[in-house]
Amino acid sequence: MEGCFVTQTAHEKLAEIRFRQNVDWTSPENLAYVRRLLDDRRSFFAAAAMQGRLAAPILEIGAEHALNGTLLETEFGLRTVCVDLSPAALRSATSLTERLGMQAPTLRVAADAERLPFAAESFRTVLSWGVLHHFSDPTRLLQEIWRVLTPGGSLVIAEEPIRRRLSIPVMRTASADRLHGWRRLLMKLHVLSWFARIGGAEETASGVTERDFSTSELGVLLSRFGESQWFYQPRLTGGAVSAGPFARALWRVLVSKTEKDRSRTRWFGGSVSGWARKPASLMELPGGRYLIRKDPAHDRIRTDSNAAFLPAMVIGRHLVVVQTPSRPARIDLWSSNGTVGKVTHHFVSAPPDDPRAALACPDCVSFTDRCDPNFCQKDCARVCTNDALAMNNVPLTVLEACDGCGACASACPHGGMDRPLLQEGRCPRCGQEFSLAADVIELRPRFLRDEHGGPHRA
Repeated sequence: MEGCFVTQTAHEKLAEIRFRQNVDWTSPENLAYVRRLLDDRRSFFAAAAMQGRLAAPILEIGAEHALNGTLLETEFGLRTVCVDLSPAALRSATSLTERLGMQAPTLRVAADAERLPFAAESFRTVLSWGVLHHFSDPTRLLQEIWRVLTPGGSLVIAEEPIRRRLSIPVMRTASADRLHGWRRLLMKLHVLSWFARIGGAEETASGVTERDFSTSELGVLLSRFGESQWFYQPRLTGGAVSAGPFARALWRVLVSKTEKDRSRTRWFGGSVSGWARKPASLMELPGGRYLIRKDPAHDRIRTDSNAAFLPAMVIGRHLVVVQTPSRPARIDLWSSNGTVGKVTHHFVSAPPDDPRAALACPDCVSFTDRCDPNFCQKDCARVCTNDALAMNNVPLTVLEACDGCGACASACPHGGMDRPLLQEGRCPRCGQEFSLAADVIELRPRFLRDEHGGPHRA
C-alpha cells in the first residue's frame, strides 16, 4: 500500500459536495427509490452479520443520507458513525428517516475520507458502500481505512462497479432506472451496454469522479487485507441485468455454476460486494505464549528491552510462537543484516464504546508513544513532501510546515504517528475548536471548511 499514489483533488472533493448540496432526499421520487433499497440492504447486512463481519463500532464512509447507518443502528443494534463530505446530505438523514418511520444515527460527521478525523484502531468494522469508484486512485482512502480499523476488524464493501470487457464504451448514461426514450429501448434490447457505460452521467457532468474496476484491479487494491469473500452480481447501476438472454444461456453452458456470476460479471459488467479482514499480527495464547507474524528473513527479536537472535528453526517462517515470563508491551522483529525493515507488534486495546472518544483533528498529525526514532525505517519522513518532521529531536516534533495530509501516519508501520485526539472539542496541537454538540459534527479539513462550511477558531 505504500508508495506513490494520487489523492482526490480539492476540485473533485468540492464537486462531490456541490452535487449533493441541493438534492431533496425526501422528494416522492427519492423516497420511493430509498424504500426499494431497504430489503436488499437488510439482506446484505444480515449475511455479513452471520459471517461475523459486522461488529460495533462501525464507521461508514460516504454515508450520504445515512440510510445504512439507520438500518444498522435501529434494526441490528450496532453503533454506527456516518461520515460524508457533504454536511447537507448528512443533515437530510433526520427528515428522511422520519418519513421512513426510523431514527437517524446519533453520530454523523462531515469529514474527508482521505483524512479521517479519528484515532487509529478505533473501529471494528468499516463500511464502504459504492464509494471506491469515486476516487481515481483509492489507495490513500484504503490506507486511512487500514489506520482506523482494529486488527482483526472487517472492511465491508458493496456495489462497486466491475468493468465490462465485451464493449467499446463511447458515452456514459444515467442509471438504468432513469433512462428514457431510445436509450431505454436499447437497454431493454441489451444493446446499449455495448457502447455505453450505464450510470453516473449526472455525477460526471457535475465534476464527480466515476470509474469502474476490473476484478484484478480490485484484487491488487485489497491485497493487504485477508480472509476475503466476494459476491459478484451481473447487474448494472439501477438494477438492469448486464447480459441478454442469449448471453446468459450461453454462459450457463460454458461456465461452471460456482463461477457463473463471477465470470459473467467479468465479461459483461456488473458489481461486486463482500468483505475482507485486517489481519491480526499478534495473538495471545495460554501459558505466556504469543503467536506473531513476521517476515521469513527476520532473525532478531526484541520484547520491550530484551533483544535476542531467533532460533534457527524458526527463521524462514511467517508465523512464530514466543514465550515470555511477563506480558510485553511490544514485540519488535528485524533482520540483523538490514535486508528487511523492522516490524513492531503492539497489544491493541479495545476501541472506545462511544466513538466520540476517538474524534481527532483533521488538520494535524503528531508522534505517539509508539514512535521509536532510533529503530525504524523513517517511512514517515520519506513520504512527507513538506519536510515537516524533525527526526533528529527527542521527543520528535511536527513542524509548522505540516499541512495535516496524514501521509506520514499512513506510512508508519507501527502507529508511531496519528491524528491528535480532541480534548473537550479542542485540538491540543493547533488549538482549533470544534462544536461536538451539533446535529452534524464539522470535522472536514480546513480548506474544505473555508470553502463550504462554518467558521473555525484558533
